[in-house]
Amino acid sequence: MEISGSHLPSFGWDNGTLLANLLAVATALGLPARVVCGFVDANVNRLLDVDSSMKVAFSLVALGHAAALSPSSLAEISPLRLETVPLSQREVDYPLMRRCTRPLSLDSKEEVDEWRATRR
Repeated sequence: MEISGSHLPSFGWDNGTLLANLLAVATALGLPARVVCGFVDANVNRLLDVDSSMKVAFSLVALGHAAALSPSSLAEISPLRLETVPLSQREVDYPLMRRCTRPLSLDSKEEVDEWRATRR
């Protein structure tokens, strides 16, 4: 697949800008923050109630302190159904973005574990 920079949307830049600002605020507030890039995409997209034909979760940030977490099934977690405000009057479709991100999606806990093992 040939990808031309002039035709590729800036989702990577947008994600990086959001991460940089979020990490800066967390640091200023003295909150621990950890960027998470490997996760089961479908579970996170479902939790965030994201239409993955148009948008995807690209990375996550865990903020704050937590006591030991009890393991729970993600299947039990309902979508958050958060209200959002559109950033523009019309949505633009970027088929190339989907072609670029789909091969990067992790579909199971085993794929996540394997991906994370190669990043250590």
